[in-house]
Amino acid sequence: MKQNQNTGITKRYLLLYLICLFFSVLIFFFSIYYYSTYSIPDSIYLVSGEEQSFDFHLPVSAEITLESSVTNPPKEIIRTASNPSKTMTMVSYSDSPKKIQVNLHHPFSVISNTTGSYSMSCKLLGIFKFKEVQVHAVSRPKIIPCGIPVGIYLETNGVLIIGTGEITSINGQICEPALNLVKSGDYIQKINGNPVSDKQDVMEEINRSHGQTVLLGIIRDSEYIEIPISPVKTDRTSYKLGIWVRDNAQGIGTLTYLSVNNEFGALGHGITDIDTGILMKLREGTLYETKILSIERGISGEPGELMGVIQYKDRFQLGNIMSNSYAGIFGIINQTSHLQDYLKKNRWEDALSLNHAVETGFYQEIHTGTAFLQCELDGEIKQYSIEITDISKDKSSYKGIEFHVTDPRLLELTGGIIQGMSGSPILQDGKVIAAVTHVFVDDPSKGYGIFIENMLEQMER
Repeated sequence: MKQNQNTGITKRYLLLYLICLFFSVLIFFFSIYYYSTYSIPDSIYLVSGEEQSFDFHLPVSAEITLESSVTNPPKEIIRTASNPSKTMTMVSYSDSPKKIQVNLHHPFSVISNTTGSYSMSCKLLGIFKFKEVQVHAVSRPKIIPCGIPVGIYLETNGVLIIGTGEITSINGQICEPALNLVKSGDYIQKINGNPVSDKQDVMEEINRSHGQTVLLGIIRDSEYIEIPISPVKTDRTSYKLGIWVRDNAQGIGTLTYLSVNNEFGALGHGITDIDTGILMKLREGTLYETKILSIERGISGEPGELMGVIQYKDRFQLGNIMSNSYAGIFGIINQTSHLQDYLKKNRWEDALSLNHAVETGFYQEIHTGTAFLQCELDGEIKQYSIEITDISKDKSSYKGIEFHVTDPRLLELTGGIIQGMSGSPILQDGKVIAAVTHVFVDDPSKGYGIFIENMLEQMER
């Protein structure tokens, strides 16, 4: 009896062990899967004619497919650390696509002698396909790094709802007619079928209802829906819905770069509503001249700020904002000659000349160590030394690099990174690699930056 009992206990322990082993293997597998998915970017840019090095150090194999329809086939050369002398050259095609196998566990480098796009299939442990990466061989872009403070004005596409609240009717009753009907982040597009573009339009349509139920046409999560709400009379001529709304945003930021086609990128992050944190949908926007009046230094727990005046007049317009995205704001400088005059007036001379265009650096070329932050704080564009301390494996992150300011001039002037400096370009090894996005609240000498290739990619869209 005792022997049978011991045998039963042993079997239960063995079963428990096998279950634990199974789940441990499963967790290990999925951890590798998610880490690999996170670590390998959705797109990789190569510079035509230049050797580009990569080191993912993942248990993943990759297969680069070169389509046979390409009339000028690229020559791909791949070297791995495990076999430095191993070279594969693709210069000919059969009827089917040519493929190159790469082991991402070892460092490797690639050379493409032409421009074009290829696909790279990634397989975990060489078996399970889990990701398709687009590889783009391009000519290295050149941009003009700026670092110039600008005034930003943006009008929303529709009227943004930021919340609901109680109102008091003309009879003294307290009510909240929009409660549980609309949500923060909804955009009012129409009222009773009539388009609305700002708060004034909304108020006029509500008052025109004379208390009758109105139909709000709103965009919620990219879907158009209609919601009936009954306005409440609050005085002799006014009716309200108890909705807090916003139709514009303004502030001071930094112009990151200009392209050779007078396109611009700025901020390095999108303009979000201050109350909801939601990215604001753009109807139209404008860049204006701004005059910095003072600098509030940053200290631990209290970010500093550039204090200035935005010149909201037509003659002070610098350009039109065409897009508001997670990677920044983008548009066209529509008065280049005026901008040149503006810069010369501020002793920046010929700062926007094509002679100042510099190459951009891609994700795989960025490294920890010394870099330079470019901005204008005291009437002249200057470069300040910083130290890049960490590089995110998530290439799409707006916190792609982590850095701290080492230049005593900037630390003395601002304490580090302050509000209004978002968008300041960061250069390393003579190339533009990133733009400032955020500051550490508890340490203004530290900040984050977005990879410049993310901004350029978003501008292309």
